[in-house]
Parts: sequence; structure tokens; C-alpha cells
Amino acid sequence: MDASSWQFLGPVRGMPDHWAIDATVFPLNGRLYCCWSGWPPGDHSDTEQDLFLTELRNPEEAIPETTFCLSKPNLEWERLDNRGINEGPQFLSTPAFTGIVYSACGSWTNKYKLGIIQLTGPNPLYQSSWQKWQNPLMMSDPDGKGGPHGPGHAS
Repeated sequence: MDASSWQFLGPVRGMPDHWAIDATVFPLNGRLYCCWSGWPPGDHSDTEQDLFLTELRNPEEAIPETTFCLSKPNLEWERLDNRGINEGPQFLSTPAFTGIVYSACGSWTNKYKLGIIQLTGPNPLYQSSWQKWQNPLMMSDPDGKGGPHGPGHAS
């Protein structure tokens, strides 16, 4: 792969002009989507990171009217002190599962976990088509006696 032929195009047009990280782009049913972690609109407190989803018109342009909040860190295991974190989304599709694996809680701690938001309905742009698992997919051993230590980052 020759990186000298690459061209920086700048931010994806049509995306909110607000703090965001960890974007992942994926195709599904002939359409292109982008999922990312960011602060809630209008919030600059750095106490919550939500997951957002939008459809892309092409790799350089989002369709703004399709953007919605896919997940808020509203489960106890997604929170640490006064912070709620959903970040590092990664799309995963197998014959038995379609959805997003994401990281939750504090990346700087052994409480970092992986969660699942499963696509269960026909249209990924409908909140009702997604089901957030109530328990983490992977986490540290609560007793600290083995297993993964702060598993994540999903991306």
C-alpha cells in the first residue's frame, strides 16, 4: 500500500460540529453507515460520551437528518463516579449476529468493559431496531484473580 497517493479530505461533511472520537464506517444492506462516540449535543462538560449513528451518502458525506443517539451510558456498569462512557464502537456481522461491540466505563481503570448493541430490527436508523445487552460482554474478574484486566477498546 502506497500512502503517498492518499489525499486528506478533511472532516466528513454533514456530521455535527461537536467533540467526537472513534468513528467506524460499515456497509449494511447496500448502504453505508458511520457510528462514533461523542458528547451529547450542546454538552461540553466531558462527563458523558454517547454513541451516535448516521447514514452516509458516500464516504465523504453524512446525511444529517438520519443522525441519532444510538446509546447512552445509562447502565450502572457503563458509569464510573460521575462519568458515563460509551466509546470505541466496532460493527460486527456474522451469520448469527449483527451489531456493535463498544467499550464502556473508564479506559484508565480495570473497570473498562465491552458491551453489545444488537441489531434486531430491519432498519438500523430506527432506535427500536437495536437492543442493548443489559450485561457486559467482557469485563475484569471482580475479585482480581485472573481473566482479562479492563478489556476494551472495542475499536
